[in-house]
Amino acid sequence: MPKATRAVTALVGAGYPTALIQNYRGGLEDWLHLGLSTVLP
Repeated sequence: MPKATRAVTALVGAGYPTALIQNYRGGLEDWLHLGLSTVLP
């Protein structure tokens, strides 16, 4: 199962509203290239 699928399943299982879930398919490298933020766990 892809990581994104597991993450979404976990969010929904924790009660997170499905209407607020979006999926970014560019990968971390593209995310950082766009200047978007990240948080270390």
